Amino acid sequence: MRFKAVIFDLDGTLVNSLDDIADSCNEALRRCGYPVHSIEQYPLFVGQGIRNLVRFAMPLNLQADEQKIDACFNLFFDIYRNNCCRKTITYPGIADVVARLREKGVKMAVLSNKADGLTQIVVNTLFEKGVFGLVLGPSATLPRKPDPAGVLRICETFGVELSETLLVGDSKYDILTARNAGVKCVAVSWGFQPRKAIEEHCPDKVVDSTDELLRYILS
Repeated sequence: MRFKAVIFDLDGTLVNSLDDIADSCNEALRRCGYPVHSIEQYPLFVGQGIRNLVRFAMPLNLQADEQKIDACFNLFFDIYRNNCCRKTITYPGIADVVARLREKGVKMAVLSNKADGLTQIVVNTLFEKGVFGLVLGPSATLPRKPDPAGVLRICETFGVELSETLLVGDSKYDILTARNAGVKCVAVSWGFQPRKAIEEHCPDKVVDSTDELLRYILS
């Protein structure tokens, strides 16, 4: 078995959270008097943290207005915090992946660009307690991806080498994080970004199913 530790991205990798993200952001936009977006547009906004999600969803002429962004973001955060697991579900096959890796003794962590508090809520709601040895999102002490700090902290906590660690994600930010940290990266094609977009950033492997992901990890 080539990997002793697997670090998973959350949104678009372990869970499909797009409905809750879109519903909450649209409600915040609506309350601020701004146009809303279809769910199909939201993959264009995600990946760089929730404040940037709100920024990119706002009208173009306001995306540099930090005061208005703050106001809309604060609304979004309050709405989403209370609704972040209303429609969010794990992707098909993810429960089996987590169970198999746990059975094999692989250490697992979650590293998200969703705010740390929200990341904890989603993981604690949708996964059995203790499945992941560490769950991290951006905070005052941890920069968001593609900064490698999260990967390095997880490896240090787990006592594993970078060469024994795999990062699994669905976006260029995951691929860049892995590259910056010096670990291998598998990109999943079932997430928020099209396969072609993630292939352009040259992950070590692109997988189209959870079975394929398991084979790669356990081979």
